[in-house]
Amino acid sequence: MSVAAAAPDSLRADMAHDVGTAARPADASQMGGGVAGSGVGAEMGIVVDGVGKVYRPLSHPARLMLDLLRRRSAAPEDGHHALKGVSFAVPRGTTLGIVGRNGSGKSTLLQIICGTLRPSTGQIAVNGRISALLELGSGFNPEFTGRENVYLNGAILGRTKAEIDAFFADVEAFADIGAAIDAPTKTYSTGMVMRLAFAAAVAVQPDILVVDEALAVGDELFQRRCLARIDEMKRNGATILFVSHSAGQVVEICDRVLLLDRGEVLFDGAPRRGLNVYHRLIYTAADKQAAYRTLLREAYLSGEAPPPPPDAPQRRADPGDGDGDDPDQADFFNPGLMVDETTVY
Repeated sequence: MSVAAAAPDSLRADMAHDVGTAARPADASQMGGGVAGSGVGAEMGIVVDGVGKVYRPLSHPARLMLDLLRRRSAAPEDGHHALKGVSFAVPRGTTLGIVGRNGSGKSTLLQIICGTLRPSTGQIAVNGRISALLELGSGFNPEFTGRENVYLNGAILGRTKAEIDAFFADVEAFADIGAAIDAPTKTYSTGMVMRLAFAAAVAVQPDILVVDEALAVGDELFQRRCLARIDEMKRNGATILFVSHSAGQVVEICDRVLLLDRGEVLFDGAPRRGLNVYHRLIYTAADKQAAYRTLLREAYLSGEAPPPPPDAPQRRADPGDGDGDDPDQADFFNPGLMVDETTVY
């Protein structure tokens, strides 16, 4: 936030348009090859090819400086592997859901796609302008008012003051925070920050929208408005990456689901099937999870259907519950993690 901190209160949107372009991913339409060696053209919104990210442990300052001067990269065995050989492609107009446990590499992957992190290995290519909600309030200066932060956010995304003037009324109406728009954002609740951040992110009409758990803090009505706007953007051809722990939201708006675990892809396919695999993984007995994860990884690499957990009881749906024998609908839960009672509305 050094740019924001140095900006005066009378912020203007004619700031440099190339803020943060040093780590900008390549253009997918110009990227040769691609996932599995296929050609990549303008029909692709995002291409991720063999991406890995290694965080090296901090060494002695003198050693670190020497490594930087020698341009020495981290050895494969050094440090923590947040991502390992992740590859996928997202066509324009597609919504990809990314699910996984905390620490599985979801946020790291999104930051690399947005250009705020560099991958240790592999390539990222994007087609078009990216607008992202990576962390609640990221890109906002808490000392600035909501109005000033909208102009700051627009400037960082390359919009001119005239363009921001044109869509500011839409941002104000969608956020619906009233007179607080002219108050410092440090006085906002988390829900108000999310309202303004989402409204500002979609108002710039990005080609690619990245949402990382941002909707979790909003009230139910505003979440519905956000999902409706995302659906509208998708119909207009935008590419959307959606990270959420809400299975219902993922199934509702996503065309595909990517399951990440310990930095590796375990599944890439239909949302209901992907969430079913994810739930089977996390609810499998602890002493069998490692074995099941290995089976899922092997099935993904070989292109086979994901297997059931070891010794998993198979539930046969009642004829009247609408599930039938569809494998996408099959459920497996560790009985020890099931609730005893449910609330009926």
